[in-house]
Amino acid sequence: MKVSNDLPTTTVIMTYCEEAWSTLLRSVHSVINRSPPELLEEIILIDDFSERDYLKQPVDEYMSKFPKVKVIHLKERHGLVRARMVGAAMATAQVLTFLDSHIECTVGWLEPLLQRVKDERTNVACSVIDEIDSINFAYTRVDANLIGSFSWSFAFQWAVMPEHERERRKAPSWPIRSPTMAGGIFAIDRAFFYEIGAYDPGFKIWGADNIDLSFRIWMCGGQLEFLPCSRVGHIFRNGHPFTFPESNIKQTFHHNTLRTVEVWVDEPYKQVFFDHVPEMKGVDPGDLTERRAIRENLECKDFQWYLDNVHPDHSKPDFKFKAKGSLRSRRYPHLCLTNMAKGRIALLDCADVQRNQVFFYTMRETIETDGFCITNNDDQLALGSCHTNPASTFKHVKGNQIKEISSGKCLGIEDETTDVLFEQCQSNSGNQRWMWENYFDENGEKEL
Repeated sequence: MKVSNDLPTTTVIMTYCEEAWSTLLRSVHSVINRSPPELLEEIILIDDFSERDYLKQPVDEYMSKFPKVKVIHLKERHGLVRARMVGAAMATAQVLTFLDSHIECTVGWLEPLLQRVKDERTNVACSVIDEIDSINFAYTRVDANLIGSFSWSFAFQWAVMPEHERERRKAPSWPIRSPTMAGGIFAIDRAFFYEIGAYDPGFKIWGADNIDLSFRIWMCGGQLEFLPCSRVGHIFRNGHPFTFPESNIKQTFHHNTLRTVEVWVDEPYKQVFFDHVPEMKGVDPGDLTERRAIRENLECKDFQWYLDNVHPDHSKPDFKFKAKGSLRSRRYPHLCLTNMAKGRIALLDCADVQRNQVFFYTMRETIETDGFCITNNDDQLALGSCHTNPASTFKHVKGNQIKEISSGKCLGIEDETTDVLFEQCQSNSGNQRWMWENYFDENGEKEL
């Protein structure tokens, strides 16, 4: 990838909240040490109302050694989105580069980002995100042949680069067009950032901002890319060092996602979101007048255009089902099948409305949850891709057995542990009888 001699300068915006001292310093030093001085206009550090003493005056004193570093201490908690907006409003450079506060920039990380923004001001450039171990800080280069995608609950996820993108790229250094971005590390023209609505000020604390911005970039005339020549390491932490409103990360994330869906996603795909996240039905997302005006005033493309032109390889959602909702044991009617993440499924107490207890029995006779399919792994239930490998298919009649077609085994329950497994079918076994919350006829009409 060739780099010009007259690249635009950038303001690096880095927000932090309860960050570890050494991690914060590592992040800032890597930006200073590995960015050409003539390209780095300033680093704006936004302290999002941290409570730890070392993140206040000690940070000010330490960073005073670096003329290009400005530290802002917010007087109340803003959350990632609004804290970044404070930094963006202060920025003076042509390009805004947003970074998390637990990263390490590598040599040559900045120039490719600025080059792509210089090439076309509507390009939004992302670094390939390498992994830094949260325990020993070991740095691992990741496969650059990935793109950002999303599940039908509209959560970010990685996906393998599709064949059409592989064919378009003529060299390993070529940018990778991506439908979505991870959100923590990217560069964007400052004017273009504000033209497409910056960040949604109605978002709370953290979550879904990357999906919201990704949709707007593509639908409103921009292009989103990962650059293999730019690499930044990122510490993927277990949990968050900061708190969420009412200590509810899930509710906060869903609130933000709901705002995105209500503005940027059209029917019938909007209903797909509510099928996957039923607890958000009837929830007030707040005032969306200004956000909807952005889409209308910029004459942005619709969501079907986005799927057809930007993400044609995305799995097509089902709009009709044989059954959907919670999947309850008839032997233990207080227990429901539950997606425990990381490929695990268990029986837990049924909740009134809970996303990880929503399962779909599709017209293809697969059983899916949050974009994954139930498979048989040596008679253990597992979740796997519905597309890279042939998914298990099942036969089920309302209130009766769920029989895997390929093995001939039925979904059952171990009495002593209530573990769920595949076992030999027994017609008189109450442990093998299941009831979905909702059943539908062949026309997709709900059965009474």
